[in-house]
Amino acid sequence: MTRISHQAWGVCGVGLLVMLVAEVLRTMGLALYLWGAIWVVGWVALAVGIGMAVRHRTGWVATAVSVVFTLLGLYFAATGANGSFIAMSSLAVVAVAAEVTFLVQVALGQSPGARPEPIPYSMTFSLAGIGVILLAGAFALLANGMPLGFLSFGFSLGLIASSVGFGAITLLRRPAQEPSR
Repeated sequence: MTRISHQAWGVCGVGLLVMLVAEVLRTMGLALYLWGAIWVVGWVALAVGIGMAVRHRTGWVATAVSVVFTLLGLYFAATGANGSFIAMSSLAVVAVAAEVTFLVQVALGQSPGARPEPIPYSMTFSLAGIGVILLAGAFALLANGMPLGFLSFGFSLGLIASSVGFGAITLLRRPAQEPSR
């Protein structure tokens, strides 16, 4: 099993801390553009931290996609193009979901981005269950106007995609059954 470096954990932690500080400052009446800039710094740090944890080309590509679309979303938000902002933010969240999928593969000792090897059903169901719980939390956070729901949404998509991928691979690689006599 591949171990995730302390530096990757640290960068992810700093990113989460910056996003939480931005949320606290927002409740204190911080200007919206300043809050958004601080929040984006935290999001980018978290995405880079996950890329550091994956340590593979596919992880870095997903990190780059997330960072680029996050910065494009920030640009469109500043110009008032709400539709473009929503599209760019959604793509950034999907890229983080891909990073989380690769991170699950790394945590299981598999090569990220490749076809996953079958894992026990209990792990598949655990990934799906945690993903669904995070998805419910994401909707609750977003309904209350908290952008941390985007982060929860990205992680839930990644975990659900991992469980579906592992489940599908397990079904496809099931040994052929002998005809009954």
